[in-house]
Amino acid sequence: MASTLAYLGPEGTFAQAAADAARTVPGAQAFAAPDVDAVIRGVEDATYDYGVVPIENSVHGTVLPTLDHLVFVQDGVLVREEVVVPVSFVLFGNADARDAKVVLSHPHALAQCREMIAARGLVAEETSSTAEACRLVATTRRDALCIAAPHAGGHYGLRTIAGAVEDRDGGSTRFYVLGRALAPETGRGVGGETFRTGLVLTPGRDRPGILLEMLRPFAERGVNLSSLMSRPLRSGLGLYCFILVVDAHRSTPELGAALSELLDHGVRIKNLGSYLAWPSAAPAPGAHAEYPRGSVAASDDPDQQRRVLLPPTDPTP
Repeated sequence: MASTLAYLGPEGTFAQAAADAARTVPGAQAFAAPDVDAVIRGVEDATYDYGVVPIENSVHGTVLPTLDHLVFVQDGVLVREEVVVPVSFVLFGNADARDAKVVLSHPHALAQCREMIAARGLVAEETSSTAEACRLVATTRRDALCIAAPHAGGHYGLRTIAGAVEDRDGGSTRFYVLGRALAPETGRGVGGETFRTGLVLTPGRDRPGILLEMLRPFAERGVNLSSLMSRPLRSGLGLYCFILVVDAHRSTPELGAALSELLDHGVRIKNLGSYLAWPSAAPAPGAHAEYPRGSVAASDDPDQQRRVLLPPTDPTP
C-alpha cells in the first residue's frame, strides 16, 4: 500500500511543487489539505504518513504559523527533509476581468508583489494559498485577479495577465517534509550540509549572558549554527525560547555532547528533527548578502559609524 503525503492545497501551490520534489518519500500519494495545521495534525494523528509545509521565504522570512505549531503545539512530528522551491509569480485573470480592481493571493505572495499591485492600483485581499486565489477567481470572484505560481493558472483555466510580477527575482521558499520518524541517515559530518538538526532551547531562568552560555557548547565542539531566532513563551512577555538549526545530524558525538552539557545546565530541549538538507548552490565570487539599510562596518567612514552606533538624542528641555 502506497504511503500518503499531505501538502497545502489546492492543486497548483508551491507546496505541491515541493511535494513533487521530496526525496525521502518515494512513491507517496499526494493529497491537498486545506491549511498548514491540517497537514501537521494529519501527520501527528496518522491520517497521513508525511506532510509538506512552508517554513521560510527568502523575501518574507520565517512562516511563523508553521514554526509556532511545530514548536508549541505538535508532539511526535519530526522534520525529515527540507526542499527549496524557486519562487516567481504570475498575475492571472479571466477574459472578462479587464477592469479588475482587486487582486487575491496568499499574504506572502502579496508581500512580494507590492510594487506591481501599487502600480496597477489594485486592492489586495488575502487567501489561504495562491492556488485557492486561482480557484476563487475561476469560480466566485471572476471580476478579480490573482497572483500565483506560473503553473497554477492552467489548472483553473485562467489567462496570464503578466509574468514575473515579483518585486525582486531570485526568491525561493524552504519547505519541511514531516513524518513521525526520521529519514535514514545517508551521511554525516559536523559542519557539513548533508544533514541539519532543528532544536528548541528554553533556559531555566533569564540572566545576562544566557544566550552565549547556550551557544558556547556548540562552538566549542565545532558544530556550525546556520539559523537562530527567538519566540516568546506563551506564559508572558519577556520569556523566550530559542529555535536553532545546526549543521549536524543528531547522532554525531559532538552534537550529542553539546546537548548533554545544556541539559546539565538546566536547559530544556525539544528536537524538531534531523533532516536531509537541500543542496545549495555556491555563491558567486564576490557575492554578498543585501545588508540592512543603515548598517555599518569597520571599513566605513568613522563619522558614519558614529551616526549609526550613537544616534542623536533629543536635547534636554
